[in-house]
Amino acid sequence: AEDPIFALNHYLKKHEDVSCDDVMEKIKVLSLAHSLDRRQQIKMAVHCLAQFGDEDQKVLLESIRKYSSIFVSFSLLDNDSQILMAFIEDLIVNRSVGEVLLNRSYDIWQCLYDQDIVDEEDMMRWYESGDHGFRIISDGDAKVIRERAEPFIKWLREAEEEEDGDD
Repeated sequence: AEDPIFALNHYLKKHEDVSCDDVMEKIKVLSLAHSLDRRQQIKMAVHCLAQFGDEDQKVLLESIRKYSSIFVSFSLLDNDSQILMAFIEDLIVNRSVGEVLLNRSYDIWQCLYDQDIVDEEDMMRWYESGDHGFRIISDGDAKVIRERAEPFIKWLREAEEEEDGDD
């Protein structure tokens, strides 16, 4: 049987204007056919749907927006967001060429937040995470990504403090 990631990529290339519902259906079919667990489903979604260019982060941000409803469905259960962010980290560090995505990783985290894929609480949990249970990348790379995400996290904290002040 062919690799489910390969199968989904092939499907997406063949059906360029496919709806999110159709993509979700294909993910369900592949998940059943290959007995994929939740983590494997999230990996497949990130690997196939989070497209990126080597010049800038715009292609990745566009694909996150385009498939946001699918990514949201993979951030609903306990720990889903942490698994999703681990695969996004892997994409930023290991799958893209050079440091383009790494240098703009705060844009990526902000996009995940703006699209309601990852909420404030999960974002902070990821940022402050000493929990390596979901981590795919090295501790050194994780530290660098968090340093690059700092402007966004700082903004998130300040927004949270302002909200607390309003209550």
